[in-house]
Amino acid sequence: MSHTDAPKYKVVRTRVKHPDWAHAETVVTEGPDSIQALVKCKHYLIIVYNTGVARRLAKYDLATGQITEIRPPVSGNLVVECPDWRTDRCLIYMASWTLLVTIYDFDARKNTFAKSTFNSDVSYPDSRASLPKKSRFQGTMAQ
Repeated sequence: MSHTDAPKYKVVRTRVKHPDWAHAETVVTEGPDSIQALVKCKHYLIIVYNTGVARRLAKYDLATGQITEIRPPVSGNLVVECPDWRTDRCLIYMASWTLLVTIYDFDARKNTFAKSTFNSDVSYPDSRASLPKKSRFQGTMAQ
């Protein structure tokens, strides 16, 4: 990722053995949104863009150079991690003003999202209903 001549960042590549940053090839050009993060999986580079309000996703195919937008199930803030770079399966943590953090399994090859087994729904019982009957307040308050 480079900030050179690209205030919102671009993605470049060069040789590892003999880097030549002055002549690096641009593989993802600067766009209207800032590049927030890059995450590598087996066949793709997942690109996280920051729109200023929410995040959006795209994937760069390492074999063809094609960039494809990824449509997550909800809009908002997100974090991507691909724990095993030898697969195209990633975890995406999503949240917004109206959504608690929800973890999704994302298959970059199939472009599919599924609620992750790492995601657990939280349920808070009514605090009064969970107390034993003897401990419930039964009377009037003294003034």
